[in-house]
Amino acid sequence: MELTPELTDSLTLKFSQLARDKNQKGESLLNKNDLEGALSYFLKALDMEPTFSKPHSNLGILHWKRGDQKIALKHFKKALEIQPDDEVATLFCGNALMKNGQHEETTKLFSCHLLHAPANLEINDLLAKIKIGLPSKNKSKGIKKELLNPILLRSQGNKTGLKRKKIIPESTLAHKWLNGMRGLEIGPSAHNPFGLKTINVGLQDEIYEREQISRAGKATRLDIIATADDIPVENDSQDFILGSHIIEHCPNFIKTLIEWFRIIKHAVLE
Repeated sequence: MELTPELTDSLTLKFSQLARDKNQKGESLLNKNDLEGALSYFLKALDMEPTFSKPHSNLGILHWKRGDQKIALKHFKKALEIQPDDEVATLFCGNALMKNGQHEETTKLFSCHLLHAPANLEINDLLAKIKIGLPSKNKSKGIKKELLNPILLRSQGNKTGLKRKKIIPESTLAHKWLNGMRGLEIGPSAHNPFGLKTINVGLQDEIYEREQISRAGKATRLDIIATADDIPVENDSQDFILGSHIIEHCPNFIKTLIEWFRIIKHAVLE
């Protein structure tokens, strides 16, 4: 069989989806505290797609839970190399730096993260708290231990006081151009609503649903379960396709754009 570019793309996409399936299974086991089972799935995901950041981030959490921070940080740093806006890896690396008294390095880490994800309210809040708690020349002011405890932060949510309802205001630009039209929203989130007439498209993810609930008090319903590059709707059927922070999660960006072009209604010049 000849390895054509089309076949290569197809195989790449297949392995990418398999890697995501393995990672998702590992996350499910990690949530149940089955560390050995989760470890196996995360490693399989990396075998299928070495440049997939999520398994590295999850392996970091796994080794952190085991008490091996050195190996955990190795995976978190790798996740940040691949995906600089990885919030989980940023939080854990910040925790390790703070434990070593490296306040300025933590500030730089969070500031760098915000260059990639300026709307991340959680990191903004933490950065502000850290700056307030930095030791001055005249007075040493300690940082509360729970402030940067990522395990506590992600498991207890509102109990820490760090996760509140944080809903991003609807985009005035989106309303300006898309009001009165009907379209698709890819990867919708309850904490980042657009308030438009859309059919919600995405993949079910328990961790992401819990994240939405922790931020907005609810999770957005999915109308169509599908990937962004394979949506079961008719040609020329939608006025627009909308998404926020989803392109970096599309393994085959060109295929995704071609799929969206197929779906969008095309004006006819007479």
